[in-house]
Amino acid sequence: MQLDGVAQPRIDRDATAEYGVLHLHTIQIREVRGYLAGDHASGLSWYLHAAQLHVTIQDPGHPDVEAATRRAYSLWRAIPPEPDRQRLGAAPS
Repeated sequence: MQLDGVAQPRIDRDATAEYGVLHLHTIQIREVRGYLAGDHASGLSWYLHAAQLHVTIQDPGHPDVEAATRRAYSLWRAIPPEPDRQRLGAAPS
């Protein structure tokens, strides 16, 4: 199955309806949406959203929280143009 721009929201909506927002399956789907977003800003937004949800349902030191945070940070570091980095958060020193 290909997860195009139409299927992704539907799968997200279905998982949210079945499991709720604060369920690991729903969070994982949102991480996949970040991976497939197609642009850095959208992907980063999904990754940050997923990281926040992980922290909400798991301990801040949980490996899933650390991995979600690492994915968001890695994507943010990969954003090439400086103006985009500044728009999405302070540039690293």
